[in-house]
Amino acid sequence: MSFLFFLLGFVSLLSQVILLREMAVVFQGHEITLGVSLAAWLLWGGLGSASAKIQPHPSRSLARILSGLGLVIPASDILIRLSKILISQGDIPRFASSLIWPFFFLAAPCWLLGRAFRAGVAIQKGKGGWLYFMESLGAVVGGALSIFLLVGRVPSLVILSAAGLILSLAGWWLWRPLDRRSSDRRPSDRRPSDRRSPFHPVPALAFLLNVLFCGFSPRIDLETRRLQWSGTDVLAQKETRYDHLLLVRLKNSVTLFQNGVATSQIPDPSGEEELVHWPLLAHANPKRVLCIGLSTVFSMGDIRKHAVDSVDVVEPDGQAIDFLTTFPGFDPLLRESLPKTVVCEDPRRWLKTHPRDYDVIIQSLPDPTNAALNRFFTVEFFRDAREALADGGILAFSVSSSEHDLPAGLAIENRSILNAAHVPFAHLEVIPGSEIPGSKMIVLASDREINLDPALLSARMASRKIQTRVLLPETLPSYLDRARRDSLWTRVRPAGGGDVNSDVKPIAYAVAWRVWFSKRFSPWFFMGPVLILLIIAGALRKMWAQHLRRRLFAEQNLLFLVGFGGMVMEMAGLLLFQSLSGALYWQLGLLSSSFMLGLVAGSGATARVKMKAPLRGLWAIVFLMGLFALVLGSSVEQLYSLPHVSLTSVFVLFLFIPGFLVGAAFPFAVAGLSAEAVAGLYAADLWGSAFGAFVASAFFIPLLGYSQLLLFTGFLLLATGLIPPVAAALQKHRS
Repeated sequence: MSFLFFLLGFVSLLSQVILLREMAVVFQGHEITLGVSLAAWLLWGGLGSASAKIQPHPSRSLARILSGLGLVIPASDILIRLSKILISQGDIPRFASSLIWPFFFLAAPCWLLGRAFRAGVAIQKGKGGWLYFMESLGAVVGGALSIFLLVGRVPSLVILSAAGLILSLAGWWLWRPLDRRSSDRRPSDRRPSDRRSPFHPVPALAFLLNVLFCGFSPRIDLETRRLQWSGTDVLAQKETRYDHLLLVRLKNSVTLFQNGVATSQIPDPSGEEELVHWPLLAHANPKRVLCIGLSTVFSMGDIRKHAVDSVDVVEPDGQAIDFLTTFPGFDPLLRESLPKTVVCEDPRRWLKTHPRDYDVIIQSLPDPTNAALNRFFTVEFFRDAREALADGGILAFSVSSSEHDLPAGLAIENRSILNAAHVPFAHLEVIPGSEIPGSKMIVLASDREINLDPALLSARMASRKIQTRVLLPETLPSYLDRARRDSLWTRVRPAGGGDVNSDVKPIAYAVAWRVWFSKRFSPWFFMGPVLILLIIAGALRKMWAQHLRRRLFAEQNLLFLVGFGGMVMEMAGLLLFQSLSGALYWQLGLLSSSFMLGLVAGSGATARVKMKAPLRGLWAIVFLMGLFALVLGSSVEQLYSLPHVSLTSVFVLFLFIPGFLVGAAFPFAVAGLSAEAVAGLYAADLWGSAFGAFVASAFFIPLLGYSQLLLFTGFLLLATGLIPPVAAALQKHRS
């Protein structure tokens, strides 16, 4: 039985990493996806554990559950992919759908995982602490394996189908010994439930279906990807450690999607020329150029027209570069030169290690709609860029804006980004985009005044013999009209200051969330929140019913708080790591494994500890968790000064400690309880974690920032942890 729960934990985290990656493709990498999906995963797991009591044959129930999981997990992956058919290309689901869909897609596998735990504790006569330990240990191994061997190397559906085959085989294996035991009894001793054929169709059929699915999974993987992007001509797609990359033909152009976000279009004369030629023409003698963003590889031809000496393209995902350069439509001349210029490195780390190296930096990335993109529009990024530029150097980037009709939310976003850029750069210039729909505002930043006189730029175009298709000498006066630029500047940065977008408090991310929120308003707007509240109300009703039956109200509430605090710190750690390193997509399993490793260590440390008053141990854990949250909340800014080489190890410890405290709490709470009571407390732990994941990623982090969220959580837990000693002191004083 221990091995089966090790296997369940292994498959659970492996499936979680892959299914959350699939959600990111559907929801364009927005962090609300991560939080809502984790909340759905934990909430359904708790409901499965707290559902009806397992029948008199828990081993057979567990065998059926394993067989069902073997089919449901890969089916959930297919369902998530095909859900994108309901979304117009380039659009995202409405707000209600964004909240409902994860709860719908993950219901079956997570509910079955919760039922599996309940069946396990029924078999083990309530010894849930050991099963909790083995499940967590399996999750550690599953997360590590997904990161270092599988994700980005093997198609995700192939991985899940193989995992499903192993589960169905385990279900069949669990069933067969039961057949042998029942057949060994004398006919007079056998119960009616034992008189059955040694061949049982449920596990056998599940195993056969999984064998067939495994054999065809590579083909199914390709076909479901094509169906996922129906209505388009899919040219190529690839899963890397960092991204899901897709090239599709839309009308007369090819569009590159990264994690569901359209990042570049081929050809795109307007976008390529505007962002490239403005800073290079504004600089008197550009020789060394740095490009940030995968789409800049398509601009190499325009950059080299300026006779620069060197061009560095910094992109952390080397597989993405290989994917683009092997695309048949890619310019063969650029294919030959790119390997000499591409650096597989985090752009922000590269900036820190190359002071005064560049004359022009071109940052070509989509708007900061999520934390991964926001880190390239913060005051910390702009400071690093300023240090990497030589005197008189120019940074160029673009953001969505409008010189005519600028929505309030987008204006706040523009202002917070420009305020951040203005901190290290004394001079900023904004240039309206072309009249082509979808064009962006270009921002130029420098430590010296930027001369955008149309006559001067036209002369430089002529002297450098630059041939263009959109930015022609005769169109420059229209682009650079002083009245147009002043009008745009007044709209995007009016008098009165405003917030500054930073790593610690990602204002642009929060505003983008509000803009996305407002754009998706519909008559079904409240359906998502209402449905989630109904599910949470049902879960709390079960908790209250268990309290009335078993008098475990204190244990349930404390485990709910421990789960809440642990998941808030895990979400803050994951998104902080993404903000600092730019890498979460492939390291999600590694960081989740460090949290699970803490669970293993904590549950192992307290599983065999016998306390006369285990409730006091729970109070102490809540108190310690509150202290740790306060320490983290007051140290967020110091994390940004860490050298990159120690970042991963620091965040492994960051997530290990709350994991240890969560793991240590469970054995204290379940010591000596029945199987039904253990399953109920396990559900309370998961429900607290679900609530923490949902509110942290969907609301608190975008609106409050990391530091305020951790401080709030710390004070909440400390206040709860201080209740017993304060109550004892008051009682002693009264007596």
